[in-house]
Amino acid sequence: MQKKSILMPHACHRVGWWLLLLIPLVVGFYEILYYFFRETPVFAAVNGNSRFITMVCYLVIIASAFLICLSKEKVEDEMVSQYRLRAIGISAYVNFLLFLGFWLFGALDHGFRFGHGESWWGIVYRTMQMFFDLIPFTTAGLYYLVFKWMLWRSRKEEAL
Repeated sequence: MQKKSILMPHACHRVGWWLLLLIPLVVGFYEILYYFFRETPVFAAVNGNSRFITMVCYLVIIASAFLICLSKEKVEDEMVSQYRLRAIGISAYVNFLLFLGFWLFGALDHGFRFGHGESWWGIVYRTMQMFFDLIPFTTAGLYYLVFKWMLWRSRKEEAL
């Protein structure tokens, strides 16, 4: 009995890359239009919805990362499955360590706050919070890079 794959077809890989490349083009086009037409009432209304535009960009980036990371390779065999599993494990460990680091700095900020002044732990913690939204993207990117590096290394060893 053959197991059914939960991965998407290889064509989704290319669609994901096109979606990812579309974001900077759309944002750049918006910035150019805003620069030249910022005084018009249309852009005054659109500028108030910039959080909406940012959220749509995040959703498209997440969808493209989903398509890129979870699509099959052209040749999907047992070795590729093992590399995929190892890359998922490595990215899960790194993701766990990042979350642990955030929580540790938060606890240290809370524990070492004396009086009403600003502690240096608080500055570090707030700086790290800016990157907190990027953890899913860095995890997906790390998974992809580790997986592709393992494939590249194995093909290089086969060529020797």
